Amino acid sequence: MNPMDLELSTRLERLERENRRMKRFGLAAVLGAGLLGMVGAAAPAVCDVLTGERLVLRDESGRSRVTLDAYRTDNPAITLADKQGRARAKLALDGQGDLVVNLLDEKGATRGTHRFGADVAPSTPSGNREVQPAKKTDEATMSED
Repeated sequence: MNPMDLELSTRLERLERENRRMKRFGLAAVLGAGLLGMVGAAAPAVCDVLTGERLVLRDESGRSRVTLDAYRTDNPAITLADKQGRARAKLALDGQGDLVVNLLDEKGATRGTHRFGADVAPSTPSGNREVQPAKKTDEATMSED
């Protein structure tokens, strides 16, 4: 055998050995992943609890987009912001426990309000409320420009 044939034969044997080894490792990895998947599926579900007084979700630019706030307030709220970080909608409970949805303009002024109440008349522009017995009211107002 000439030296070139011997070198090619040696290289071919080494490559075949490596190929067999890689096949074995690949099969072991696939079987191991399948076993872990079955064990994971059989494991009980874990329910984690996130606790806090304020949660702020930011976008990739670092701007606040969603805020859940119960910090130093009797009226918890969820505020949604536009891509510039300006508050545009707010969902909150008022002092009487009614659900209030405020729609805000780009300057933060209230442009519209929807109130869901159990037995409360709609708010007047001055903010006064009149109690009406046993009547469910839902109210929507829009500001005029």
